[in-house]
Amino acid sequence: MRDRAGHPAVAMRQFSVQLGPAITPTSGFIHGLVLDGHTGAPLADAVITARGVTGSVRSGVDGRFQFPTPDSGIFLIEIAKAGFTPVQRQVTVTATRDVAVEPALLTPSDPALTTVSVQAGGFVTDSSRRIELEFPPGAVPRDLDVRATILSSAAQLPLPITDPGRFITAVYFEPRFVAFDRPATLRVRNERGFAPGTLIVGGLWDEVNATWLDAGTARVTADGTWIELAIVRFFCCYALFGGATVQSPTSEAPQ
Repeated sequence: MRDRAGHPAVAMRQFSVQLGPAITPTSGFIHGLVLDGHTGAPLADAVITARGVTGSVRSGVDGRFQFPTPDSGIFLIEIAKAGFTPVQRQVTVTATRDVAVEPALLTPSDPALTTVSVQAGGFVTDSSRRIELEFPPGAVPRDLDVRATILSSAAQLPLPITDPGRFITAVYFEPRFVAFDRPATLRVRNERGFAPGTLIVGGLWDEVNATWLDAGTARVTADGTWIELAIVRFFCCYALFGGATVQSPTSEAPQ
């Protein structure tokens, strides 16, 4: 092969190699299954990582994965795929042993995308119009393209909760990690038929620390149509729960 001037040329191809976590004599192995949160079908090519561990693995065509840890410990694994909402799993691993985690349901991102401007604010809804999010002027720190994806089942939440029966609904917002300069009003359709004025617990998922935070109290509107909650940031996922307190994850904090 020669270049245009007739000199010998070498063909080169660029490619990247994805390296999995190193397997050591004391490795434990986390096994899991990744599913489409809408259809329940196995989801291939989801990327699985763990806090504090170098490397990643991908789910196979059957949705299954095996992730090696360097040693015993409590690990927080993160499971993500472009176009889907990510999830996390906390797991206690014993050296040289296998451990399974609950199936991870990744929900397809809602196709609706709405621009919210600093000057005018904006009105966001999902494609099914089951939620509304109203921003007053001056609420966002910069113009944002906002997406709201409904998580209809507790199994779709970022981490399993201790009492799924208390789950009402949740919304995953993008972009993540944005603080507002003024509160926005989140409205979720009152599909459970709670009485007007009923108070509902609001929770905000803190994916950095893998825990639910208290997001304040939501209230059913006077006409009974909506559950309203004032929110001041996008930090991933807001959820509504029946009962008196915010739910907790089912496992221990990661190391």
